[in-house]
Amino acid sequence: MKQNSAGFTLIELICVLVLIGIIGSGLLIGFTYVVNQQQALRRDYQQVQKSQLAIMRLLSDIKNSSSRTVTSNTISYTYDGAKVISNKNNNLVMTTSDGDHILADNISNLSTSLSNNMVTIQFTTQYSNNISKTSTLKIYVP
Repeated sequence: MKQNSAGFTLIELICVLVLIGIIGSGLLIGFTYVVNQQQALRRDYQQVQKSQLAIMRLLSDIKNSSSRTVTSNTISYTYDGAKVISNKNNNLVMTTSDGDHILADNISNLSTSLSNNMVTIQFTTQYSNNISKTSTLKIYVP
């Protein structure tokens, strides 16, 4: 009597399931990595936008200000009211009569100076993966 074997053995099915599991876990790890990188890029892009907006705001305000006082890490000026720019809790903060307004976050250093009618503002922004960028703003004020 001859037996017809028209199917897979239990060992073959288990091997296929193990291989599918290994390939699936590799794909899941790769997908998770890509999603995490995309989120980090989105956060960095938003950080760049905040820094650019802060630079434009400072440029406009200080260029049109009527008086300025500059120390090593703060700048006080009068434009549409008294304002002070400083680094508070790793944020670039503008203090007005309304309170504190965060212009940019993840700021590690802030230095300011005034020399020969040139206001210089320099700050370092921290991004993901320990990347930092220093922005320097020089404004001539007559």
